[in-house]
Amino acid sequence: MGQERLAFAIRLYRSGDHAQARATLISLLNDPAIEDLELKIKARVYLGEILLADGNRSQAWDTFRAILEADREHQLDPYEHPPDVLDFFGMVRAATLAMGPDDPPPQLPDPIPLPPEFHAMHWTGYTPFGIHQARQGRFGWFALLAAGQVGTLAGTLGTGIPLYINSAAEEPEYSRLVAMRSWNWALGGAFTALWITGTVEASVRWRADQRAARDAWATEHTTSELMIGPGSVRWELSF
Repeated sequence: MGQERLAFAIRLYRSGDHAQARATLISLLNDPAIEDLELKIKARVYLGEILLADGNRSQAWDTFRAILEADREHQLDPYEHPPDVLDFFGMVRAATLAMGPDDPPPQLPDPIPLPPEFHAMHWTGYTPFGIHQARQGRFGWFALLAAGQVGTLAGTLGTGIPLYINSAAEEPEYSRLVAMRSWNWALGGAFTALWITGTVEASVRWRADQRAARDAWATEHTTSELMIGPGSVRWELSF
């Protein structure tokens, strides 16, 4: 009866129904009619595996530790359990075997410190008029870009509209139109150049901020801490 319930719970777990599988395993473990220790250890292994898969690392740690307190030589079958479960169980096993008779039960170590996440540049970095620089409080750049782009945009429109109107006249003044078109192109190019300058400046500053954040993290978490600190998987597995 116990073997069928365990097999049913494993099928539920592998089909993705973690909640029902967990409930079935807990019911099996709490059933006083089932006295098979090996069966209950296997059920507890799968319970710990489900807890770990669901992100409940602390509960998974306690579940695996209870297994090792009952059988300190217990090993997981590498053909039956995924690598992350094998690694986590190895951490628990190393900590449990290193525990002295008077030591308190080993606790889940702190997670390995990770570098700050990579964040894409904010979308305002691609907008004109120094909006991104104003958003970051860099009002010098904002004033330069906003004034320059407002001025060049006004000049572009100021020359473009008369250019369109005069080109439709019956006898346009050719030399005047040529000069006006040259100014229109120059002002439009200046507006575009200022827009590109703002985007490039925002990108350079964003990259510098990303690099500074990672350098600060690297300074705080030294190589020795990462390799042998209490949150290191390598340190836990080296017992």
